[in-house]
Amino acid sequence: MPNNIRIVAVDPGVNLGVATIDFDLKEKKFKVKHAYTLDLGRYIPVDEDQDKRSMIMKRLTTVKEFIKSYLESWQPNYGAHETAYVPHGGGGASVYSYASLIENIICIKFAFIESSSDIKVFEINPTTVKMSTVGYKSSDKTLILKALIADPMVDLSEIDVTRLNQHNADAIAIGITCI
Repeated sequence: MPNNIRIVAVDPGVNLGVATIDFDLKEKKFKVKHAYTLDLGRYIPVDEDQDKRSMIMKRLTTVKEFIKSYLESWQPNYGAHETAYVPHGGGGASVYSYASLIENIICIKFAFIESSSDIKVFEINPTTVKMSTVGYKSSDKTLILKALIADPMVDLSEIDVTRLNQHNADAIAIGITCI
C-alpha cells in the first residue's frame, strides 16, 4: 500500500494556478511539492484585436498542453479543479470572463483525459474550498494563502513561499479540499 496520495490541482482562470500535493496517509499531513501560476493574460483579446478567435485558440491550446505536460511530470493519483463560479449578483464578472473560465475548464478536462484515462478528477466548488480552508465565506483573496501558511497540517517547506499568490495558493487549497 502506498504511503501517500498525490494530487494535481488546478485553479482555472486567466492566471492558471497549479499545484502538486502529497498527502501522507500515516501522518495525515499535506506536503506541497510544487506550486506555479501560468499567466495567460497575453491571450485575452481586447476590442482592438482583429483576430480574437486565433488568440482564444492559442490560449486554449496553451492551457491544454501545459496541463498535459504538468501531469506527465508529476504523475498524480488524482486530479482536481475548481468549478466555474460567479458570485451572487454577478460580482463584477463579465460574460466574457465567465466564458473564458468555462473554456479553460473544458481544456483542463481534456488534458486530464488525454494524459491518463483512468485518473479520477474531482470538481470542487469555490465556496467549498474557501469554507474548508478558511472556515467562512469571504471575497478577500488573501485569506486562503494566509490560512495555508498558518496550517500546521500543510508542509510548504519544498516550495518558495514568497512566490505563492492567490492563483497557486488556490490550487493548493483545491487539492487539500479534494483530499
